[in-house]
Amino acid sequence: MAARVTPRDVSSILVAADAVGMSRQDAWMREHKELLEPGRIEGGTPFHRDEDAAMLRRIAERLARQ
Repeated sequence: MAARVTPRDVSSILVAADAVGMSRQDAWMREHKELLEPGRIEGGTPFHRDEDAAMLRRIAERLARQ
């Protein structure tokens, strides 16, 4: 049985990237490298939670300091 998902939980990687000021390509790359673990709603569509956006924000901040 799939976990119950609320509308607040559901966000695409693009929305999460935009929320933290990261390029979409960088966010996709982080997801591909499995730094983010999206949940899945019925049908297999991925969704990201606030924790994923926070992770992207930390990554962006660290990259900006380099």
